[in-house]
Amino acid sequence: MKDPRNISTKRIWFILIDILVIFLLCGFGLRHLCNLGEYNKYILDENINSVVERADGSTDIYNSNFIDAAYGGDVVYFHIHLPEKNPYPDTTVCAIVYNCETEIISGNKTIFEYGKNIMESGGNLGNTFINATLPDNVFGNEIIVKCSVPEGTSLTKLENVRLMPAEFSTRYVLINHEIDFAFCMSVAGVSIVALLLMITLGKFLSIAREGIYLFMFFLLTSIWVLGSNDMLYIFINNPIICSNLEYFAMFLMPVPFCLFLSIELKNKFRTIYIILSSFYAVIFIAVMAMNMFASYHFFHFTHTERILFVVGLTVTVFSLIISKDNDTISKRIIKIGTICSICVMTIEVIRYELKDTSYLFRQLFSTSLSVLGIMIFVFSLLYGYYTKLSTEIMRQKNLEQVAFIDGMTGIANRNAVTGFLQELNSGECYSIVFFDVNDLKMANDQYGHEYGDKLITIVAGALRDSFEPNDGFFGRYGGDEFVAGFYNNAADVTAQCLEAFSQIISKANDDKVLPFTIRVAYGAYINDPSEPLEAELGIKKADEQMYEMKKQMKSTYSEI
Repeated sequence: MKDPRNISTKRIWFILIDILVIFLLCGFGLRHLCNLGEYNKYILDENINSVVERADGSTDIYNSNFIDAAYGGDVVYFHIHLPEKNPYPDTTVCAIVYNCETEIISGNKTIFEYGKNIMESGGNLGNTFINATLPDNVFGNEIIVKCSVPEGTSLTKLENVRLMPAEFSTRYVLINHEIDFAFCMSVAGVSIVALLLMITLGKFLSIAREGIYLFMFFLLTSIWVLGSNDMLYIFINNPIICSNLEYFAMFLMPVPFCLFLSIELKNKFRTIYIILSSFYAVIFIAVMAMNMFASYHFFHFTHTERILFVVGLTVTVFSLIISKDNDTISKRIIKIGTICSICVMTIEVIRYELKDTSYLFRQLFSTSLSVLGIMIFVFSLLYGYYTKLSTEIMRQKNLEQVAFIDGMTGIANRNAVTGFLQELNSGECYSIVFFDVNDLKMANDQYGHEYGDKLITIVAGALRDSFEPNDGFFGRYGGDEFVAGFYNNAADVTAQCLEAFSQIISKANDDKVLPFTIRVAYGAYINDPSEPLEAELGIKKADEQMYEMKKQMKSTYSEI
């Protein structure tokens, strides 16, 4: 694995650009797959006149779908002129109405109604997805969308009104949000999988806890973006549920975010973020309680929550800038991403304030940049976490090598061999082969430890070349002793591997790789499931066989 600390900032930007391009392609692909461009033919925004009946008894008339803000108690009538012909066999009019009791009237008949009972009970209406089927006789005439504005909210427009075939009307919420949808669904999917893995496995405890907070934040962010752009209607056609999910995610988001930073940023900043996470958690619980028991809905607190979240981001940038260990790649990436995100979101605030001031500005500033800012922010956090996780994995691998890899030969050491033996099942036809290298001490004394080490290394390589291709286990048991074998179906393959091992040793002797003859004694035990033995007894049997071979070998040659 490449050390993430060696990855340059330039490469990070290339990766970010690649990700943006991928989501652009996904967005265009979704647009083509769902044929969303087709539904731009029947946008009715230019065919709307508006009438506002104020609570004080006055009336305002507008030749547009944009009005001076209507507040609680006002009633707005949007007169929508329909084309002469029905464009589809079964046509619906689609729009989003924000927190209003909504009624669609054709002639003297109501063809769509939502929110009256909810308003009477003091509940929240949510963003209503109008999806009303139109009768054939209304074409060439007009329909009226009547919006009664509840207390505590306002209404300034009815836009993006479209005619769509009823069969595909839920695709309405994807139009102009294709990239947002692809991004949010990708983040949500990755977050769910990552959360499940980290909760169930949690191999790297501190990193896993940090990852749980991070991916919980990502999941909540994706739900919030889906909800704020009305894309939850793809899955749930219920304004109250969609609204509650959106606000639930928005108010809970800062909690895992601050908990993540409390681990990422140590020392005095950890205390700051623990306090912040507790503060956001108290706000979340309080708002939840008021929403459930006092009919004081989430949206009454949204302005305050946005301010508090911006404060949290500002504190994050400030703490990253003044942090003494700010030169780590993880913190550097998070700092750059957070600053870029705040810049983009600042531009988005300006865009939001200007876009409704004139028709020209509506055209120039019609594209939201909020998701771009969130994408940069999510990428910076994810990449920062990836670099830290990669470093932790490399550290764990180094520890594992120290614990389970023999430093001289590079094969498994005694700890690993003990683990192999513990996994053997006496009910299987397993095998254990015990090896002993003859005359290692004599080689060290006469030729030096360099040649003794080379002798051990050659034998280890012969074990690797003979047993590894057949998925056997092998390792250095200690000193001049080695162990190898198979977990099951071992009888034939063990003999083949021992033959291959002997040939490798013979070739090394023929090539005179050492100034003396390499001799290795070994003994094998093949477990019979009908008369099973546990591994500790099996290795004793193999050891006994090895000593018999060792005696025979010593009787046929003189010492070095």
